Amino acid sequence: MLAKLQLDPARSTLIGTFVESYLQLSSAETTRFEREFAKLSEPERDATMELMTSWEQKGREEGVLDGKQELILRLVNRRLGFVPTSLTSRLDHLTPIQLDDLGEALLGFTNTADLDRWLSAH
Repeated sequence: MLAKLQLDPARSTLIGTFVESYLQLSSAETTRFEREFAKLSEPERDATMELMTSWEQKGREEGVLDGKQELILRLVNRRLGFVPTSLTSRLDHLTPIQLDDLGEALLGFTNTADLDRWLSAH
């Protein structure tokens, strides 16, 4: 919806920050979001990913992700495409050694279920 509104960057960031802070999606809601995201046209998906990337960038600037987490998150997104926040937020709980192990294991992943299984095991 934010992408379709075509708000200026400041308003998009304000709304996005509010939503991230106060709206925690349940697993059912996350699944619904993923289904709706998949229905978007290519330009709408790109615009949505651009918004999400700008929010992640803001988080990095504020020191939310350290360098190793940032690299693994980028690799996860590159390897698997869109990854729900419910999975990527679990990276915050991994030790540096576990992040290294995930980086190696990621080479064999083909979908987000692989990532979910790995995170559940570690």
